[in-house]
Amino acid sequence: MRSGKNPNPYLDAFVSNMASSAGGVIAGLTIGGVSLGPTGAIVGSGIGAALAAAAIRAKYSSNSPTIMDRLRQYFLVRNLLKNKLYDDLRLSFLDNPDKFKAESTRIRQQIREAGILTGLTDKRLPDEDWNCHERIEELEKRKIINESVKVLQKYGRITIALSSIMTGAVSALKQVKDHHNLDLEIRFDEACGRTQIGLIESYPNEFDFHIIPSDPVFLNDPKITDHYTFVGPIHGEVQRVFQKKSLIEFSQHSAIWAYSQSACEMQFKLGIGVPRQVEMKPLDTFSSIPQILPELPSGDYVVLWNPVANALADKHGLVYVQGSEYCVTYCLFVNRRFRRSPEIKEAFKRIFRYEFLRCRSNPRKAENILRKDNMYMTRFAEGCGLIWTSELGS
Repeated sequence: MRSGKNPNPYLDAFVSNMASSAGGVIAGLTIGGVSLGPTGAIVGSGIGAALAAAAIRAKYSSNSPTIMDRLRQYFLVRNLLKNKLYDDLRLSFLDNPDKFKAESTRIRQQIREAGILTGLTDKRLPDEDWNCHERIEELEKRKIINESVKVLQKYGRITIALSSIMTGAVSALKQVKDHHNLDLEIRFDEACGRTQIGLIESYPNEFDFHIIPSDPVFLNDPKITDHYTFVGPIHGEVQRVFQKKSLIEFSQHSAIWAYSQSACEMQFKLGIGVPRQVEMKPLDTFSSIPQILPELPSGDYVVLWNPVANALADKHGLVYVQGSEYCVTYCLFVNRRFRRSPEIKEAFKRIFRYEFLRCRSNPRKAENILRKDNMYMTRFAEGCGLIWTSELGS
């Protein structure tokens, strides 16, 4: 515990309580038939205080985070959550049919430019459009939402998976579940879209829907991901290239570190904001990203997305490379089994879009929904490469 002139009332109360407890125990002891009495209480108080001080020193040793460290981490995660949520809602494609169609077209063109799709057709890219022309007022007036709710209630449990950093989608899904009394299972354990592919591989038919960046879906083996088909874009996210700066001249053989089979690799393939003649060094796990940053050689590059970039870039002396912005698009994918039950898919699409736009109109309420869920805050922090200190907040 750091020393200081200002007393800590909580610490004083803890030490006093430990001293009193130990004093009471020792005061009641007898040695050779003689009670220790008040002397025992004094001795016990000293022992109790010593035990309390030792416990505090152990908990707040130099190897453990201090109270101030924990507070900084707590408020950092909260600020990252707020900024990410507002960005998700602001960068939505669900509010404008023209933006939605343009982004859908861009995704299809991009994966062909990257050389991922060479055939004329792909099971994961059906020829259909998500109807984003209906306004909230129309949905409410025509009671279309009520009809969609009845369809989903009749179907039963709906399962959906998405990464923990998808704040806008998670808040919308929570409102879908709570406002409409639907049996909706929301899984947000994965840190990012790339780790979500592992979930698809392990449980190919476990989920009805996935919300995931389009890039890792198409970069991975179609045998893994073709259980799900593309429905449409939900919102964008900014990804950038960063460089480790130093005072010395950079090496001419710098490398760029990128999470393999993810949007980071897609950006490298497309050459967007990537310096010429640099070798890509793949990072195979999400946990390797925060691990490599402290040891990143000067002059090397790394591809980071928000909120990971906002959480870790400055801390490790990384400088943003001008002109390296890349749009990662989070999309809705539906299990192919719904080809025989299109009404389920249509009902879910409609009610999800409805609640997403409601979150957009009231982002503060959406933020409070997320902050009240301690498990979600824990997973969100992990998706930022941080730890959530839950005991400091509600």
